[in-house]
Amino acid sequence: MTTSKSVKVFISYCRETGEHSEKVLKLSDHLRYDGIDCNIDQYIQAPNQGWPRWMDQQLTNSSYVLIVCTKTYERRFNGETNADIGKGSNFESLLTLQDIYDNNSRNDKFIPILFRKQDIQFIPKLLKPFQSFIINSEKGYENLYRKLTNQPLIVKPDLGKHKSLPSGINLIKGKDETV
Repeated sequence: MTTSKSVKVFISYCRETGEHSEKVLKLSDHLRYDGIDCNIDQYIQAPNQGWPRWMDQQLTNSSYVLIVCTKTYERRFNGETNADIGKGSNFESLLTLQDIYDNNSRNDKFIPILFRKQDIQFIPKLLKPFQSFIINSEKGYENLYRKLTNQPLIVKPDLGKHKSLPSGINLIKGKDETV
């Protein structure tokens, strides 16, 4: 089982509103409080290596990347917005696409998350086949935390040994019956 101390998480999102950015900050703080090494752009003023390299390092070095899906994020992910706006989420989207492409369409790193159930329609097409989490409640947060720390709600029991059954044929009222 992966322990939470070995889990690094990066949150990719759009700075749509102050309220939205605050939700992302609170989620990151909550994960950090619960032992997950979570990082977001709000924690630093300006990286020495510049934003593009910093973003690439975050995506590369993280165990998981949480993608906060909103209408704006989906549009940027799909390259449907003005190229001069939202360069960070546009760049992170491109890196996400490339990573999944390089892994032959397999994904065990990028996790779509939603703050509102109705935003499920804004999960980018590339990420729709994969598990997503609605984290608008403690239960939703717990489900995400279980995923990040490899603590499933139900654990499959170990496989037991075959039991030994008696062999032989019984004759009951003239009929052969195998026991």
